[in-house]
Amino acid sequence: MSVLIRNAQRAVPLRRVPLRRAVGALLAALGAARFDVALVCAANSTMRRLNAAYRRRDEPTDVLSFPFHEVAAGELPRPRRRDEYNLGDIFLGVEYIGEQCRAAGEDFHGALVVNTEVFKLCIFFPGHTAYSIYLCINILISNTDM
Repeated sequence: MSVLIRNAQRAVPLRRVPLRRAVGALLAALGAARFDVALVCAANSTMRRLNAAYRRRDEPTDVLSFPFHEVAAGELPRPRRRDEYNLGDIFLGVEYIGEQCRAAGEDFHGALVVNTEVFKLCIFFPGHTAYSIYLCINILISNTDM
């Protein structure tokens, strides 16, 4: 399993290590530790362009996910080859998230890990119960200070 993090923006400084650890812990909790996932940290301009192209909304957003596999709710992909052990790409609008955090007086790094990763990675596994999501949140919260 690998978690690829690409910082494609300069507006907000990032802490990659806690983010990588949190995503790895979430993948393990979901039983998907053998899969790869890519995170792209993007500026508002990139998020606006992607949001317009894929969701027909001409505005920046916090997160967009692009799953590699189409699976039924609650199922993990069943790859046949090594290059199919990929969950997909997640674009994080870190500039947008930073703006929202400043407006709400929240910690950016905590919000980045908890509010985005839990919900978007769980979208790759839509049939998981509320308890599984609760477990994921607790794992991520315990890893944000590392």
